[in-house]
Amino acid sequence: METIVTVLTPEEKLVISAGDAEKPSAGCSVNITVNMVSGRQISLIAEKSEKVGDIKGHIHELEGISLECQSLLAKRKPLANDQTLSQLLHQGKHLQSDITLTLLVTPHGPCRPGPGGEFTVMLDKTRGHRLGIDAKPRWGVRHPMAMLIEGVAPGGLVAHWNASHPDLQLKVGDRLICVNGVKDDLTGLVDQCKQNIVLEMKLIAGKSVEYA
Repeated sequence: METIVTVLTPEEKLVISAGDAEKPSAGCSVNITVNMVSGRQISLIAEKSEKVGDIKGHIHELEGISLECQSLLAKRKPLANDQTLSQLLHQGKHLQSDITLTLLVTPHGPCRPGPGGEFTVMLDKTRGHRLGIDAKPRWGVRHPMAMLIEGVAPGGLVAHWNASHPDLQLKVGDRLICVNGVKDDLTGLVDQCKQNIVLEMKLIAGKSVEYA
């Protein structure tokens, strides 16, 4: 199938269109717009039966972005690879005819350590999202005071971080030991999370593999 790529603007807006002879029929196809943080925009046509993982494959073919570095969001919510385009079209009260997605690209970086290892998560509250975690105090020998992560809520900053950093996810069972340099102080940890826009959170990886 022949693919035509046309550069329309200096902002690198790309319009991807396929030859008419091989386009899916109108009844089973959907127009997709993918917005990138850089301002780049990709438009493509796919079948309703295709899944989010398939769209990542198309983006990989067009842009060379590896699948593990891609996170696709709809209305700021991370999408699972097994969600179909048909499911996305039927979200809400009215049937949609087009889909707009946001692509976050995460370069290869540090990976999550094994149980007991320390790692760092960076969160930015500029958009005003809540953290979206349930935690309770835990006391120990290695770290006198820590916060045990008991739940990660959908739509929160941590859930967005997990979707964008599949190799460095914050999971249930992890222990938060330090926020912006403050540690061993329950009140101080909570105040840092409430008062600061950028949070540098240091954690100890737990044994659980759950994160949602």
